[in-house]
Amino acid sequence: MVRSVVQRLPLFLAFAFGTAIAPWVQVPWVWGLAALALALPIRRLPRASFYLVSVALVVGGAWGGLRLPIPAHDPLVSTVSSAEGPVFSWVRGTVEDCEAWTEGSRCTIRATTYRTQADWLPCSCRIRAYFPEPAFAEGSSIEASLRLTPPAAPTNPGQFDNVAYLERQGIDLVGSCRSEALVQVKSPPRYRVLSRYRRALRERILLDTGESAGTILALLLGERGLMPPEAQEALSRSGLFHLVALSGLHVGLLLLLIAMAAHGLGLQPSVRDFMSIGILGAYGLLIAGRPSISRALLMALLFLLARLFARPHGARTAWAAALALLLAVDPRWAQDTGFQLTFIATLGILVLWDGYPSILPSAGFSGSLCRLLWIGFSSQVAILPLLVLTFHRVSLVGWLATPLASLPLLGIQALGLPYLFGLAFVPGLHGLLGGGLALLSRVFLFLPERLGSGAWGSVFVPRPALGWLLLYGCALILFAFPGRARRVGWVLAVLSVVGCWSLPGTHGPNRARLAVLDVGQASCQVLLWKEGAYLIDAGEADPKRPGTARSIIEPFLAHEGARGLRGIILTHWDADHSGASLALLKDLRVGFLAYPATDPPSGGLPRLAASTAVAVHARLVPLSSGATLDLDGLKVSILNPSLCLPLPDENDRCIVARADLPRAAILFTGDIEARAEAQLVETGWLHPVYGLVAPHHGSATSSSAAFLAATKPRVVIISVGRWNRYGHPAPEVLERYAALGTRTYRTDRDGAVLLLLEGPRPLLMRFRDGDWRK
Repeated sequence: MVRSVVQRLPLFLAFAFGTAIAPWVQVPWVWGLAALALALPIRRLPRASFYLVSVALVVGGAWGGLRLPIPAHDPLVSTVSSAEGPVFSWVRGTVEDCEAWTEGSRCTIRATTYRTQADWLPCSCRIRAYFPEPAFAEGSSIEASLRLTPPAAPTNPGQFDNVAYLERQGIDLVGSCRSEALVQVKSPPRYRVLSRYRRALRERILLDTGESAGTILALLLGERGLMPPEAQEALSRSGLFHLVALSGLHVGLLLLLIAMAAHGLGLQPSVRDFMSIGILGAYGLLIAGRPSISRALLMALLFLLARLFARPHGARTAWAAALALLLAVDPRWAQDTGFQLTFIATLGILVLWDGYPSILPSAGFSGSLCRLLWIGFSSQVAILPLLVLTFHRVSLVGWLATPLASLPLLGIQALGLPYLFGLAFVPGLHGLLGGGLALLSRVFLFLPERLGSGAWGSVFVPRPALGWLLLYGCALILFAFPGRARRVGWVLAVLSVVGCWSLPGTHGPNRARLAVLDVGQASCQVLLWKEGAYLIDAGEADPKRPGTARSIIEPFLAHEGARGLRGIILTHWDADHSGASLALLKDLRVGFLAYPATDPPSGGLPRLAASTAVAVHARLVPLSSGATLDLDGLKVSILNPSLCLPLPDENDRCIVARADLPRAAILFTGDIEARAEAQLVETGWLHPVYGLVAPHHGSATSSSAAFLAATKPRVVIISVGRWNRYGHPAPEVLERYAALGTRTYRTDRDGAVLLLLEGPRPLLMRFRDGDWRK
């Protein structure tokens, strides 16, 4: 195994180089030769030709990349990209892929023409579109009025790069339709039998399984759009979310079911393998090209073919051949996280399979169970750095719980496979199978729900220092060499894990910086002071989108090397200022939760957040004017709300806090409006500040002339959503800021804004194009 990997190493490096240089390499014969070299045993290729293939790949990739002409921009893509806001247009095209989604469906459309004021014009682009009606059949002709925007680029450090993700899928635009009346769909041609069958099957599952339909669709067809949010949260917190992402585990369970059936029928191994190939092929056609399951199916099919032809080391050959063929189809997949997880996890299993500890049982039921746990542990060890760097979370029990959670999953597949292959349309029988699937789905979610409610289901891990990553990388290399070298590898792996947890990577001690994160039409500021991190507001702009806590706030904290939060200060309880606090309290270690003393938590989100804070031992701190917070030597003065004269509007009862940072004072204002501003001016507590987080997202009802005259901010940062429906920030407010000579920053245009206070003078930076810029 070691020799095989070492001999193939030049080709792997050549693949990486060729992919980086030319993501759209147009030299198919080069990729074909590389795939052949990877798939065949090295001893059948002369050493000289082996290196010639490597050199040919590098040179061909570089030459092809340099000679690639810049593609002409599609007219519709150019129109949408150059617009200052969303573009509304009628579009005609074909539905390439569609799945059930929250309140409707999500489709990939190949657009062929679009409507202008004068006429229909040709175009050729792919649109990820959301519709308010059930999923269409693939191959349907569609005409719809869409609200079109370019894919949203990351505007915060550590945030998921949606542009790159959609680009790898060939998606050019994102669209949404407001009404069913604005969509016209024509069924696909009669020869598109599979498309029609998939749609009918989806409708059958929705009718037969009731409230469990979202989970069953995810487990059988890979469509997670209808999964209940609480189920997704439980799976994510327990570290078992991979169980609903169709992948190698599901293919392995299918092979296990087929092997059990073949054994019961007394079939020969060759017949069993041919039967497995047929069933997996039919299942692959039914799933319709989901990337993760397609990779696993290809690897399984190659493994079965290698075993049929009595090829030695069939698993290794299948791994290498699948890697080569998939990269030959599209080299950009090498940058996909799912692709990386699949192949690295499988490689970890192959490398560590013979390292099974001799002290563990190897025969009988206990031996089989321990072997299964060893497989999960080996894959976890291999992908650990990728999990930390990409998701900033590690499940301590996921690999241990996966075999237990796989038992009901095995039952779901045992019932689901005949259901998918026709029994869903047999009168009387489909209802029985649907009821069984619904029952098993509830059993399947039992373990994730129990683990997800605990503190150790998954652990937040800050970004590690480079040294620990290099040390762990050395350990992974040593795992490939049995004997003493592997034992040294285990020592280095344990040392690097302990070191990463004890001494995470940071930007150095005595930090003094403020980040106003781009959370859409919401508010969230992170104050980094010395060794701690404090949050002022934890806004959630849209409850239908991925949670702000895990998609924006936690990645930023991981990027900054923060273990948790010393405290959260909520200016008030509106969801756009407090919506993510509940998830943060569950995910991170939080010292305290502060809120306006005039509005104690009662009912709904406030009560839930307060009870969660008590459960995780975070102090509840009511704040009112005159109070002072000591944040590890940093003085934060509370100027509002007043307990003596509480104002009737909740916005005017927001916490207003002044943080006296080195060389700069920052004023946080929440959503206060003119009445609260006037009261603050009358008290005489307002003084000039360096930075102001604009009141109420730049609303016309705030930032009065008297308030600005009292604070005289040199810099104003407005937390505001792009193309928001409120018209924030108001033009008259921007004019007031400009009249003061104030520099104004906006998260909708500038992305996250960072105020550095570590040098001789304050420095402001914007997060643009994936990095901080002045």
